[in-house]
Amino acid sequence: MYWAIKKGNMKLVELFLEFNADVNAVCDPQWGYSSLILALMQHSFDMCELLLENDADVELLDRYSMPPILHAILVNCSPEIIKLLLYWGSHTDFIDETGRSLLHFAANEPKTWGQTISLLLTVGCDEMHRDNNGQTALHMAAANGSLETVEVLVEFGGDKLIHTQDKSGKL
Repeated sequence: MYWAIKKGNMKLVELFLEFNADVNAVCDPQWGYSSLILALMQHSFDMCELLLENDADVELLDRYSMPPILHAILVNCSPEIIKLLLYWGSHTDFIDETGRSLLHFAANEPKTWGQTISLLLTVGCDEMHRDNNGQTALHMAAANGSLETVEVLVEFGGDKLIHTQDKSGKL
């Protein structure tokens, strides 16, 4: 199913599913990607929808403990794909080992859609959450020069006067 998803061949994926292919099997052993993560990387709304309708696990982690919604954010999927993942039950409370939330990752990507930031905020991502270095998503967006993301975060209540200190105590 790996190559069918990579090539965007819906008919072949449908055939695999018709013959009970395991939609949650690891398709890329090197990275531990599921079929859903592969479809996200192709930016294919239709393929993602097909896989989810056939019981793809929206929370199945890759070998690095990253959920599909984080992959969608990192590869700058459209807000429609993010909405699809949320509709199918993707959780928004992901925090990695550095304390970064989904909103941190989205704000750290210079090309993130403003709609994606708004969507994450609307479904409850905390704009004031600090990572292990004390940074909020607003700090990350400002550091990357993403004016649209900064504007959206401030509009939703991000504190533009908040100070942060790195582990060395520098502001």
